[in-house]
Amino acid sequence: MQLTVYFNGQYWVGLVECTYEDGFHVARHIFGPEPGDIEVFEYTVREMGVELAQSQAVPTKEDAVHSFEMRYNPKRAAREAAKQMRKPIVSAEAQDAMRQQAETLKQSRQQQAKAEREAEAAHKRALIEAKVKQKRRGH
Repeated sequence: MQLTVYFNGQYWVGLVECTYEDGFHVARHIFGPEPGDIEVFEYTVREMGVELAQSQAVPTKEDAVHSFEMRYNPKRAAREAAKQMRKPIVSAEAQDAMRQQAETLKQSRQQQAKAEREAEAAHKRALIEAKVKQKRRGH
């Protein structure tokens, strides 16, 4: 599990990437103004697990799965940290996962809006039919 906090030009964003057996999960959280250590800590304790649980799994390639190994050599750890800092902030895999999640959310919103429009139209038709029926009865 990896939490990356970066500035996207307008807001500070936290990107959580996690690899499980069923695939790659990614969640994004917008902090707004620059978050302090306490705000990031509270996010990791309270909300990060919930957002990851709500995200959908995206299948990963075997070479994309990263294994976490404990390294005790401080020079190696410094080199790894510098290497991570040189990497782009958002991985292509995370971008694909976020794009896929956005697409599924968009489709579900469109389906829900269509159902609401159809229900409203059916309700209006029923009101008009009732009004016509009342007029025929002479009321």
